[in-house]
Amino acid sequence: DISDGLALDLSRLADASNLAANIDPAAIPIAPSAYDLADRPAATRAALQHALEDGEDFELLLSVSPSVGDTIIRDQPIACGVTCIGYFSAGSGLTLRDNDGTARELEPRGYLHGER
Repeated sequence: DISDGLALDLSRLADASNLAANIDPAAIPIAPSAYDLADRPAATRAALQHALEDGEDFELLLSVSPSVGDTIIRDQPIACGVTCIGYFSAGSGLTLRDNDGTARELEPRGYLHGER
């Protein structure tokens, strides 16, 4: 689950697999509450940052082969829906890859247990 934040938990999965994670920021599901937080007068983070970094989302993150992923996305086998947010490649780290080809390194931020 990604209850510690998508970016942090995805980085853990990528590190454990010795791979780089490439994320399509336009594909990240963003909860209405993330937009609400980003719209506050004193807000310092955009809705996408909340979606990537905030915890307690209670979503599942999984990695499958491209052919299995295509089948899952096509068939949508569970009621809550499944979204493809990116892919793994050789290398390390997290990268946001926009449709226009822009690539930005993403820090693996999220909730770290035992830290304040």
